[in-house]
Amino acid sequence: MCESWSTAWSTSADIWKIGEDVWTPATPGDALRYMNDPALDGSSLDDYGNFSSSTDPHQGSGISNLAFKLLATGGTPRPCPPYSGTVSSLSGTLNSNRYYCASAAAFASTLFTITGGTGDADLYVRFGAAPTKTTYDCRPYKTGNTEACTVPVQPTAGKYWIMINAAQAYSGVTLSYSF
Repeated sequence: MCESWSTAWSTSADIWKIGEDVWTPATPGDALRYMNDPALDGSSLDDYGNFSSSTDPHQGSGISNLAFKLLATGGTPRPCPPYSGTVSSLSGTLNSNRYYCASAAAFASTLFTITGGTGDADLYVRFGAAPTKTTYDCRPYKTGNTEACTVPVQPTAGKYWIMINAAQAYSGVTLSYSF
């Protein structure tokens, strides 16, 4: 958090870049940090989807850098990354969370699964809001990466939020859903 506060106070409100004149001086428009899109530097995070207790403070500062930029200029952060059907080759470090969302029609019975890979990924599903480790509609409590959630039928159309938590580091996991 300390780096992000110093970054916020050191930028000009019209450029939203830090270190553009010293990071790679021969590359126009390049910068050490991009407050308007932190992931442009190739390592900074811009949301808590991939944040974990082992995230480097410099990489994690992108989250509050983007928040500062949005507060100063208005706007909204990017929504939950939607997916349809299947997302494969997922990985996560210990205690990290990845978030996805899927739109569902009213009265649809929905099945979410994770399968494959190594490690231990845990599946959490919630209708209408992002799940947490304590608030969810479905959590299978299985060891390994083979988990399934059949969620209750909802009387209205809406969004299902999916969280994959790394109980242990994992890789090669596939997330799928079907109605």
